[in-house]
Amino acid sequence: MLGGISVIGGVEQLVLAELLDAGGYDRHVRTTRSTYRRRRDELVAMIAGSDGVRLSGIAAGLHALIELPRPPPCAAPARDDWPCSVWTSPASGRAQGP
Repeated sequence: MLGGISVIGGVEQLVLAELLDAGGYDRHVRTTRSTYRRRRDELVAMIAGSDGVRLSGIAAGLHALIELPRPPPCAAPARDDWPCSVWTSPASGRAQGP
């Protein structure tokens, strides 16, 4: 940072320009978009059969809010037995009042 302005070096700018010109960035975005769409669809399918569970925020693609009918016994930061990386935490600390 230089006086509140972020300074990016010339080499980094050249690498980014090459990535954009060669289409690498576009390919990356398409690939990751497809991957996250598939993961989102899998999550929606898993939640669909659960009674009282509501899913929101899914349209954004990377985050989802799963509202449970009652609080879980604990909110573990991660579980080793889940097939993909999932981070859980209660949303109560993130809610904004009126």
